[in-house]
Amino acid sequence: MSSTFITKTTEFKIPYIKTVQNSIAFCTVLLYYNDMTYKTFYNKIISLLPSADLRAAAKNGNHVFSETDLLKFINDYAPSFNKKIEYFDLAAEVFSDKETKYHAKKLAEHCRKVYDYFAMPSDDAVYVIQSRSSFDGGHCVETLVNKTLDDALVTLQTCARRDKRDMSEGEFYKYEIKKHSTVCVRKFNDLNNVGEICSCKWNPKLGIVDIDAWNLKNEFGVDCKTCKRKHVCLDSHEVKYPAFLQPYDLVAYKTDGFTPIEYNKYGTAIRHTDIAYGVLCCDMTRDDNNISSYVVCLDSKCVKERRADEKTEDGYHMIYFDHDHPQYAELYKPNRSEVPDSIYADYLYAVDELKKIDTLASTTMGSGHPNDDDLPKTHFMNLASEPFRLIESGQKTVEVRLYDEKRQAIKRDDKIVFFFCENVDNIITARVSGLKRFNTFIELMQSDLFERTGFNGTPEQAVQSMYKYYTPEQEKKYGVLAIEIELVSD
Repeated sequence: MSSTFITKTTEFKIPYIKTVQNSIAFCTVLLYYNDMTYKTFYNKIISLLPSADLRAAAKNGNHVFSETDLLKFINDYAPSFNKKIEYFDLAAEVFSDKETKYHAKKLAEHCRKVYDYFAMPSDDAVYVIQSRSSFDGGHCVETLVNKTLDDALVTLQTCARRDKRDMSEGEFYKYEIKKHSTVCVRKFNDLNNVGEICSCKWNPKLGIVDIDAWNLKNEFGVDCKTCKRKHVCLDSHEVKYPAFLQPYDLVAYKTDGFTPIEYNKYGTAIRHTDIAYGVLCCDMTRDDNNISSYVVCLDSKCVKERRADEKTEDGYHMIYFDHDHPQYAELYKPNRSEVPDSIYADYLYAVDELKKIDTLASTTMGSGHPNDDDLPKTHFMNLASEPFRLIESGQKTVEVRLYDEKRQAIKRDDKIVFFFCENVDNIITARVSGLKRFNTFIELMQSDLFERTGFNGTPEQAVQSMYKYYTPEQEKKYGVLAIEIELVSD
C-alpha cells in the first residue's frame, strides 16, 4: 500500500513511514521523539481544543488536565487519523502514570487495527466515495466506486483538485469514503443505504481525518461498568473543565456549515451556518461541569418569531425544544463586536424568556420535573470548636476542604450538616450557595474569598493550618474546594 500511514516497530517503539522516499520524515520523527518533553506534549494537545477560552484557561495555568484528559482530547480532536496514532504513541512515551501509558499504547494499537480493517481489500467489498458541497445544502453531489482504498484515495485527490478549481468563494466540499459489502447489494442505489461496513472522513490537506469501524471489536470493552481498569473506555471519562462559562452566557460553536435554513413542526432549526450561537442553559459549577452542555439555539424559529412562551403538544417549552449539546471543549464566548446585531437581539430576548421560566435546562430539560440525580442532597461534615463557632455566628461563610471524592459529590443548593466534634448533638445546617475550585490552598487564600474563611493571620499562615489536616501530596492530587454557605433553619 502506497499511503504514508504510520505504523510502529517493536524494536524502537517509534512511528515510521513505510515508503523509502519518506525516510527523511522517519529521521525527523525520531529526533522529535527524543526532544519531546511532557510539557511540550501537554501544550501541543491543549492546542487541539476548539475553544479559545478553554485553551487560554489551560495555558495560563488556571486549570490543569490529567493524562487521561489528554487521551480524551487526542481521541476527539486530533486533526487526522495519522496524527491520532502519533499522539497516542507520544503519550505512551512521555506519560508518568504506568496505567495511562499502557492505555495510550493500547489505543495506538487499536487505531492501527482499525486502519488495517478499513484498508484490507476484499472480493466482496468496494469503496464508495461521496462528496457533499456547502452550496448544495450538503446533499450528495456524486457517488464514485473503487475496488481498493488506494484507488479511492487517488480518485479523491483528482476530485478535490477539480472541486477547488470550480468552487466559488465561501464554498467548500466534504468527502467521505465508505467501505460496503457487495453481498447484500442488489442495485447501485442501494450502496448508499445497505451493506456499509465502515467509513472515514477525508480532507485534501489532512488525508484520512477519522475512521468509524463499528464492526471491529473494541478490546477495551463496551460496558464500562465491567472494565477492570480505571478509565479503560475513553467514552466513559468525564473531563473536568474550568468554569469559564456561566448560565445564560452567549456562546458560539462551529457547525458543519452545510444544511440550509429548515425547520420542523416544532420550529427546530437544522444547522445552516459555520458558526452557531446559543444561550448556555446549565451551570458549569453546579455539578463539577460533569453535565451535558445544554445550549438553547438562537436560530430557533420560536426565537426568531418571538414565540418562546409557546409549548409543544407534549408540554415542553418551545424555547427549550430546539437545543444542542456541543462539547464544552467546543464552546467559547464570542466578542460582542463579532456578533451580528440581529443575533444579539435574539440573545437578549431568549435570555429574558428563559429567566421568566426561572429554571435551567440542566435540572428540568424543559419538562419542569427535575431528575432524581438533580435534586438537592444533604452532606455531613465534622468541625472543630473555632470554625463551628464562626459558622454559627455568621462570621465564616466559606468552608475550605480538599476536593476529594466526598467533596466532588457536592452541588450548589445542596445542604451541609456540620457536626461539632466534641458534641455530635450540636449541629448547624447550611445551604451551598457556591462552589469554587482552586489548584492549591495558597491560591484560594490569596483570592477574595479569604476574608470569609474565618482564618486569622496571613494567607500563608492559613495554608499551614490546613496542612494539619491534609498533606501537600493530597493537595496536589485532588486540588482544593471553597464551599460558599448560607445558614438555614433545621
